[in-house]
Amino acid sequence: MDASCKDCTYVIGLRTDVTDLKTDVKGLDGRLKTIEIADATKDEKIDHIADAVADIQASLKGINRSAWKILIGVISGVAIGVITAILLGR
Repeated sequence: MDASCKDCTYVIGLRTDVTDLKTDVKGLDGRLKTIEIADATKDEKIDHIADAVADIQASLKGINRSAWKILIGVISGVAIGVITAILLGR
């Protein structure tokens, strides 16, 4: 471009602006990749938490069943003891 070109300053300004935009886009691309990685990590953690909650629920169901078995065993033992005491007391 020669010095007599009246649009040369505009063209130079546009080139600078385009260069700046390219730099900004590269920076945004890097930030976007960081966000995508963080999002994938969070999804993985949420899946892990959901699996842990499911395991806890299964354990609680097992404990609940065990508690009922113990209670029924105690009641049965008491009932047998009472019946035995009544029969032997005669």
